[in-house]
Amino acid sequence: MKSDSPVTSTDPILVDAAQAARLCGISEPMLRKLHRSGRCPEPVRVGRCLRWRVADLRTWADAGCPAPDRMRAATYQREARQKLEVLRTVTEREAGLPRE
Repeated sequence: MKSDSPVTSTDPILVDAAQAARLCGISEPMLRKLHRSGRCPEPVRVGRCLRWRVADLRTWADAGCPAPDRMRAATYQREARQKLEVLRTVTEREAGLPRE
């Protein structure tokens, strides 16, 4: 997800479980349950601490909180469509065809 607001130096990139749960509007135990079952974005380990990427949480929420395997599939499909569109544009330009 691309945020409409610019990122400032005070915006966190990584958050702990309590902050991640608050961002998602769920309880911390629920976040930990989702994490254990593999149904939320994977956290990163910073030393002995787990931290969640804010961008991953927002992308996950914007996509409707799908299981990570469905999220990856949707991401691959979106990227493939974007690459196909670029390829079509380049091909049309090289062939001198008008754009639809």
